[in-house]
Amino acid sequence: MKLFPKFYFKIFYHIFFLFTVLFLLSAPLFAEGGEGAKIDLGGETETKSEPQATETKPPALIIPENVIQARASTARFFNRDIAQLHVTINGRTPEIRAEQFSGKVIDALNVNPAGLVSAEKIEGATRIKINDILVLTLHDDDLQLAEGENKSAKINETVTALEKSIADYKEQRSLGFIKDALIMIIIAVFLFMVTTYVISFIRKLLHRHTESVIRKLFNAFSAEEFSSHHAPRVADFINKLISALLYAAYLVVLYISVILILRSIPYTRPWAMGLGHNFIHLLNSFIISMSHILPNLFIMVLILVTAKYCVYLLKIFFKGIEKNQINLLWIDKETIVPTQRLTTFFVWIVAIGLAYPFIPGSGSDAFKGLSVVVGLMLSLGSSNIISQAVSGLILIYTKSIRVGDVIKIEEFEGEVIYMGAFTVQIRNIAKEEISFPNSLILDSVTTNYTKQKAAQGVSLHTKVTIDYATPWRQIHAILLDAASRTKSILQNGKTMVWQTDLGNYAVEYTLVVWIDDPERRKIILTELNANVQDVFNEYGVQIMTPTFLEMPTEMPKRKHVVPEEHWYDAPALKPGSVSFVDETPEDETLAEANKIAKGRKRRID
Repeated sequence: MKLFPKFYFKIFYHIFFLFTVLFLLSAPLFAEGGEGAKIDLGGETETKSEPQATETKPPALIIPENVIQARASTARFFNRDIAQLHVTINGRTPEIRAEQFSGKVIDALNVNPAGLVSAEKIEGATRIKINDILVLTLHDDDLQLAEGENKSAKINETVTALEKSIADYKEQRSLGFIKDALIMIIIAVFLFMVTTYVISFIRKLLHRHTESVIRKLFNAFSAEEFSSHHAPRVADFINKLISALLYAAYLVVLYISVILILRSIPYTRPWAMGLGHNFIHLLNSFIISMSHILPNLFIMVLILVTAKYCVYLLKIFFKGIEKNQINLLWIDKETIVPTQRLTTFFVWIVAIGLAYPFIPGSGSDAFKGLSVVVGLMLSLGSSNIISQAVSGLILIYTKSIRVGDVIKIEEFEGEVIYMGAFTVQIRNIAKEEISFPNSLILDSVTTNYTKQKAAQGVSLHTKVTIDYATPWRQIHAILLDAASRTKSILQNGKTMVWQTDLGNYAVEYTLVVWIDDPERRKIILTELNANVQDVFNEYGVQIMTPTFLEMPTEMPKRKHVVPEEHWYDAPALKPGSVSFVDETPEDETLAEANKIAKGRKRRID
């Protein structure tokens, strides 16, 4: 972004604009006349028909009963405030007196262009005269003196302001000021353009070399890694800061140029003085405020820098634990990251608490009110967040579950893939990701199969109900046979059968086996149940699930089992058989058919 893409066009534009302003401000002032003005005679008025007329009647006295407090109005002449009027004198309100004042001054100057201003004190008032012609009567109540303020000083200020406005008026009515004003405007515009060009050149020069200088500084302090990653960001921040400062300098130069231009025109000099006084007052206030704020800012920055250094030391400390350079019994690899985050959070909370009193404006009522509102919002809206965060910390530090564990929460089962401050995510056998709030896990019964595997393997069980007519020893043998046929089950001698319930119509048997891969629990359970069904069919024992209340009368001797010859009824296939997507020649051998139908067959084991 450039300050001035077309430098010369901007020069022409600004000069044209300032000449237009000069014309608009100056042209109407030459038509300002003094005919028909009225002269204040201390309570009486006299309309002048000719500028040469002089005052012949003595001024009337001010009767105290005729002085009434009213709404204030300002007496002005030639764009300059002369005096504040607060009372009604002999029926003339402050507004009327202020409106008549400018005309009376012009009439007095038309009589005698010398414009000698004087003040005459009378009882309870002061008469302001120009060339011994009365233009304004200031009552003591008009002065509105503050405690310790002097009446004479107030009158002198009024006289001085009127003298300056008369001098500006006389200068404005002469043609000589235009030449001086034009010269001053051209000089001001030229200086403004040159300063703007210099600011733009400095900005481009600094932006071009900022990043290289930052990299050299980082390399000088042996921070090459930090330089490669963070030098562009630091350079971008410094460039933005430089741009902000240069734009501020540009505005200051523009402000000063406007003051110089307004000062070159007599009518606009009061505006220039006002702008100048405001700028000086603002600058003075800023310097005084900074003199009070800088020590506090220094302390605040010192606190924050110290906190940053402490966080850096903590990072080095925990990295040493992670690399086994530091051994602590109460911290292991699973709790390094959360412990580091907690300690870092605690350090920053303490630092902010210590730095808070040194923030500029922290003791103001507005800042206190804002703090109360923020605190109320946090207390009302963060109760659930804090509950989840505390539950997450409990889960982490109790080590009930970890990332990679296979767990069961209520009816959901899967591998833990993420543990955060507020939620835990698991992925089930169908590759579905399920999220649980930390508080729900803490309040629920959770089964951790991975921890069970570390101890003795993961238990797996299935249940069947068999009628009382079948010997229980036979059932035990059948179930153990089914377990022995399941390949993924650990044959460690711990397989057992429990008779867990003696029901009204059947006995409930529970087969307990052990596996070493908790992630395949569902797959292994499916294989185990299939073998149970096969073995029960081989020995002609029917499984009483669902429970039979009564055998069918038309088939009293039939057992509810599947004969072996019907085990592989269509569309089931025997182990080792081949199913093709399309038909293959019947006279080809199995090996030849496999070659022909490569990529299109499905084996059933």
